[in-house]
Amino acid sequence: MTFGEYDYGPTTGRLIVEIANRTLPGYVKGNRNVIYAGDAGRGLVRVCEQGRPGERYLLTGENISMSELVIKIAEIAGAPVPRAIPVALARVASALQTARYEWLKGPVPRVDATAIAVMSAGQFVNGAKARSELGFTATETLDNTIKRALEWFRSNGYVKPALSS
Repeated sequence: MTFGEYDYGPTTGRLIVEIANRTLPGYVKGNRNVIYAGDAGRGLVRVCEQGRPGERYLLTGENISMSELVIKIAEIAGAPVPRAIPVALARVASALQTARYEWLKGPVPRVDATAIAVMSAGQFVNGAKARSELGFTATETLDNTIKRALEWFRSNGYVKPALSS
């Protein structure tokens, strides 16, 4: 997961926005690797300048469980911690939302089957190759990454002002 400023979707930052706005009904347990967007961008430049053609490099930040990540985001945002939802229940909710969207022209599903599969899969990653071959190491801490992204979302109206204090 990449968090940082200028996430206009928001894309992966949606997790931060929904926790801060208290609109995340729950999350699916799994493992993540979180990196600051600025570090990822710096790493991509290194890959372009120093990487070997045809090689793949994992630009990594911090490996963390979704449970720990959600707690950390909630604490930084001053919001309650959402509950973990069993994968089976999340799949049923997703299927119902998708059916409502497709058949009844209802709202766009909040989460789809692909997102659930990605969230529940283990994704601890090892960036040793990028460190050894490119000298790449993420420099921003996870706490600062979350704080920077949250501040940007607040200042750009993604997080409701009444909830931002």
